[in-house]
Amino acid sequence: MMKTTKVKINKKDYLLLKNKLLSSKTVALFTHISPDADALGSISALSEMLIKNNKEVVIFLENPYQQTFNFLPLKNIQFNNKKNKTFDIVVAVDVANPSLLGKFQDVYMSNSNKLVIDHHSKRIKFADVEIVEENVSSTCELLYYFFKKLNVGITKTIANSLLTGIIGDTGRFLHASTTTSTLKVVIQLMDSGADLNLINSKLYKNLTLENLKAQKLVIENLELNGVIGVSFLKIQDIKINKISHIQSAELINLIASLSSVEIAILLIEQADGTINVSFRSTTRYDVSKVADKFGGGGHKQASGIKKFKGNLDNLKKDLINYILDNLGELKINDYINNR
Repeated sequence: MMKTTKVKINKKDYLLLKNKLLSSKTVALFTHISPDADALGSISALSEMLIKNNKEVVIFLENPYQQTFNFLPLKNIQFNNKKNKTFDIVVAVDVANPSLLGKFQDVYMSNSNKLVIDHHSKRIKFADVEIVEENVSSTCELLYYFFKKLNVGITKTIANSLLTGIIGDTGRFLHASTTTSTLKVVIQLMDSGADLNLINSKLYKNLTLENLKAQKLVIENLELNGVIGVSFLKIQDIKINKISHIQSAELINLIASLSSVEIAILLIEQADGTINVSFRSTTRYDVSKVADKFGGGGHKQASGIKKFKGNLDNLKKDLINYILDNLGELKINDYINNR
């Protein structure tokens, strides 16, 4: 059953956000490495709102983002800080751990006026002011509530950005994070001009031959072990098949779509030898506990590990063993109580 929720924005949080942001003239926006739909949707919407309020905004990204997101109005992006510019305030959106800021961690942390806007329940406190609400589907949903409180006019551009993040983090409304409040926000965004068909087309109707080759490898490497479905991509196979871009979200969802799989794992070896891991689960299991154990993080049904240093085969074995040994502890209490 879908959760019925009513999100109430803490008045203190609202005033802090309002005073911190609107009193600043220059604002630097940051998000996590390998940004997803929620990260880019959040940073895009927040940037548009600030520009509307005559703020000078710079967005810092570790690397160019996926072409999938070219429809978002991301402006004034910098991939380095060569100018050593200073800002009145730095804002990290959708970031649960400062290490996820990548090469810009020092740029962010060195500022004396730091703000975080996030929805992850498992996180490290690293800013002066942190606006965190874990009972929302996404950082984009959280931003919507603040924008309404601030009486910010939700333009079509902002609506598209916010809806992009909500669709991405709810897995097209398939994840348990989708609540009645989330769907009410979606209706409001569509009424403000958000183009649901455009967003779905850009995010999910963009398969290429490279994507299909990657899917083929994931299927060939798939292993089933009880409720676990695990697959992997090694760098040598990625190079041999000339796969230049990997859509990990689509690949992990491919594994998770199997009827017998309740915990899906995808390991992808990177060019530098590190390993990125994606997890998905049904509402029965909390995979964020697994990610935490191995240095990652995320949500109960969607988590990950970035830049794990080690051997892929060994990590795969360790993940499977840990899950099987701790299956009872990974089971979500709400599910157990409702049996």
